[in-house]
Amino acid sequence: MINKSLPQAWNTLISSEDEPFMDLFNDMLEKISGFRAEPEEIAEFFAKNRTKLLVLKEESLQTTRRTKKSEHTIQPKEEKTSNYVRTGFTGKNINAFIFNNKKYKVNSWQQLLSDICEEMGNLHKNDFNKVLSLRGIKRPYFTKTPNDLRVPKKIKGTDIFVETHWSANGIVKLCKDVLSLFGYKDDLKIEYH
Repeated sequence: MINKSLPQAWNTLISSEDEPFMDLFNDMLEKISGFRAEPEEIAEFFAKNRTKLLVLKEESLQTTRRTKKSEHTIQPKEEKTSNYVRTGFTGKNINAFIFNNKKYKVNSWQQLLSDICEEMGNLHKNDFNKVLSLRGIKRPYFTKTPNDLRVPKKIKGTDIFVETHWSANGIVKLCKDVLSLFGYKDDLKIEYH
């Protein structure tokens, strides 16, 4: 069962934008080059190279092995196709979002995060500190100490800072986590191109 599930686990990890995996990859990049990449750069790298990184299913592997064994037969090159369908918001530009039946124009994914946090701060002044409970494995998402974050942004009307150094998918996930914390489910709609 483990041998059958290993390729699926790897493909799922490569196809998702799992924060700890992205951080680990960025740590290795920094160790090698001395520089860290922006989350969007890493997401774009995975999107461009995903077909090379995915593990084929066992039947496809056996077919590939049989093809390699028949070296004497000249066969036309088969076109490689990927089952990967780009999902999420990586590589897309946000125009606006709708929350509580109100449309907000935004110019960036970071502005989406900032505006959602500001809106929650306004709507939930007395218990907005709950966002401090949202943390990653290595670092907090929210803090009162900006030096704890890579790219902090102060949330208007509060003494809390939010980390904005995320990919588009990471920002949308964090926005949904914040909304969920205050009891909102499926209340966020995003317009993008």
